[in-house]
Amino acid sequence: MALRQTAGLKVYGSKGGIRSTHKTHSQDAIGHEDAAAPVALESRSLEGSKPSISSLKRKNVATTNLHSFFGASQTTKKPKLVDYPQKLSSLKQSPNHEDVVSTPSLTQLHFLPSKSILVTCKSCDLSYTRGAQEDEELHRTHCLRVARGMEWSREERSLEKPLGTENADVELIEERCILPNGVIGRILRIRCDIAKGKLGQKVITLLSTINKVLSAPSLPDSSLKLSKAYVMVIPTKASKLHCSRPGNDTSAKRSSTECIVGCVIATHIREAMRIVHIDELQASNTPKPDLVCVDIGSSGGNVYCDPNLIPTTLGIPRLFVVPSHRRQGIARTLLDAAARTAIWGCPLDPSSGQIAFSQPTASGHAVMKDWGGHTIRIYEE
Repeated sequence: MALRQTAGLKVYGSKGGIRSTHKTHSQDAIGHEDAAAPVALESRSLEGSKPSISSLKRKNVATTNLHSFFGASQTTKKPKLVDYPQKLSSLKQSPNHEDVVSTPSLTQLHFLPSKSILVTCKSCDLSYTRGAQEDEELHRTHCLRVARGMEWSREERSLEKPLGTENADVELIEERCILPNGVIGRILRIRCDIAKGKLGQKVITLLSTINKVLSAPSLPDSSLKLSKAYVMVIPTKASKLHCSRPGNDTSAKRSSTECIVGCVIATHIREAMRIVHIDELQASNTPKPDLVCVDIGSSGGNVYCDPNLIPTTLGIPRLFVVPSHRRQGIARTLLDAAARTAIWGCPLDPSSGQIAFSQPTASGHAVMKDWGGHTIRIYEE
C-alpha cells in the first residue's frame, strides 16, 4: 500500500526529458490504462534510486491480471470449429484469398437402371426424356396443343374469305356446323404452303403438331403446294344450340377466341393402290409376297394392297382430332367437306374409289373403313 500511495514518480522518456506521471488509487485499481502499452520502462528517481518500484509494479500487474498486461484492446477469443463448406465460403469471400478457385454448383443425379427415363404421356402419347429440360418444355407445349387445340384468334379470323375467292389464304366452307353434342362449329379451308406472317407460322405449327402425334414425317414442299387443310373451329367457351335463338346473328355472339379441334389435309394425287380384303385374300391363290404390306400398327394385323396402281383423284395424308372432342363426328364432317369442295364444281364420292389415304394408323384405318367402306384406296406419299 505504501508503494501505491507515492505522490509522484519521475520517468525519463525516450528524448531525455522528464515526464511527471501521477496515479490515483482508483486508476491503479482499474489498471488497464497504464497497461495499454506493454513497453518496459526504466524508472529512476531524482536521487538515483534503483528501479525496483517499476519492476515490482509490473510484476504485481502481470501476476494479478494477464489480460491487463497484454492490453484491453486485445480481446480473448475461444477457437471455433468451422465446417468445411463454411470455411470454403469464407475463403471465397475474403479478398486475401484470391487464388481460391470458385467451383460451379453441381446437381446430384441418381442412376436407376431398373427404371427407364423415357416417359410416354397418356394424354398426348408423346415420348420424352424425364429430367431433360428441353424435352419437358417441348412436351408441355405440345401436350397443351393436343389436349385443348390450337388457338384461332380474331386477327386470324379477319383473313377468312368466302368459298371460291381467288388467291384466298383462308376460305369459309361452312358457317354453322352443329355437332352431336350441341356445339356449333365452323369449317375453314387453309392453304398449306403459307410460310410468311402469323398465319404461316400457325400453319407450320399445326402441321408439326399433327406429324408428332401421328409419328409421321413432314410433307414435302411439292405436296404442300397442292394441299389444303380443312379445320374445325369451335368457340373456346363452346356455345351450344340451345343457347342461341332463331334469327340471331351467330357472328355477333361469337366468342372472341376460338380453337382448332380437328384437321384433315387433302391433296391432289394421280394414282393409288386397291386394298385386298381378307376374304379375297383367302379365296384367291395370290401369294402374300406379291402384295404390298402396309403396317398400320394394329394388333389385328396388317393391310395388303394390290401393287397395280389405279387412277385416283384425292388423297388424305393427315387426319387428326383433339382427344377431348373425339366421337363427335368431326372427322367424318371434315372428310365430307373435303370430298365436296376439293375440286371446284366436282364433288367426289368416297364409295366410288376416288379418294385414297396414305399409310394410316389403326384409328385412321377404322375411320377410313367407316367413312368410305371397302372401296377406299391407299397411296404412297
